[in-house]
Amino acid sequence: MASAYAGAVHRAWRERRASVGELVQLDGSDHDWFEGRGPRCALLIFIDDATSRILWGAFIPVEDTLNLLASAKSYLLQNGRPLALYVDRDSIYKVNRQASVDESLRDGQPLTQFTRAMGELGIEMIFALSPQAKGRVERGFKTHQDRLVKELRLAGISSMAEANDFLRRTYIPAHNARFAVMPRSAIDVHRPLLSIHRLDEILSVRRERVVSNDFTLRLENRFFQILPGQVLRVRPHDKVMLEMRLDGTTHSL
Repeated sequence: MASAYAGAVHRAWRERRASVGELVQLDGSDHDWFEGRGPRCALLIFIDDATSRILWGAFIPVEDTLNLLASAKSYLLQNGRPLALYVDRDSIYKVNRQASVDESLRDGQPLTQFTRAMGELGIEMIFALSPQAKGRVERGFKTHQDRLVKELRLAGISSMAEANDFLRRTYIPAHNARFAVMPRSAIDVHRPLLSIHRLDEILSVRRERVVSNDFTLRLENRFFQILPGQVLRVRPHDKVMLEMRLDGTTHSL
């Protein structure tokens, strides 16, 4: 008799990493967290693979590049640099196209802003092949969408500011106390931030622009005038890299 599971793809549980900070799963969940009492938003979670401990979390308006960079900054300042981040293949993390001619000539691959920033910090990006591959963080969101929603309701919370305070002071410590496990190794392998890791510069959005004949640069419907007396001589048609930082300022590289 033929097996009922003939042709089924075999999936095995992936063994946890041994140390805290060796692999951190990162994901967000867009949900009606306040059940209509407040704005719909996303919960972003950094969860340690070795322990299932939530290392950092926040409610953000939307899971986009700027919010991810800002959240990564908070995580890094609190925990240091993990060895690797485990993420899905969303376009925020991975460029889903072939390399351009220029990129191929430079023997490079196209990178998103977030992945480029993590690379400059020496953090490896690992891309899951399926949602099931990020099982711990995915299963965690099912728990949060039940338990956390109820707790926010009972606490009368209806804003992201209140929810973030509750998340860090109450919910995450209680969640970790209940669900976290002991790692196989007692060593936390997070690495410290170094003096060369200028977060304001690294955790930014960079765009290459061409100097116009009137010595201006255009970026997102804004014009920047290049003034005379620059340290480096810039001519029309030269390419300039603009850096948009989290504080809203713009700088050239």
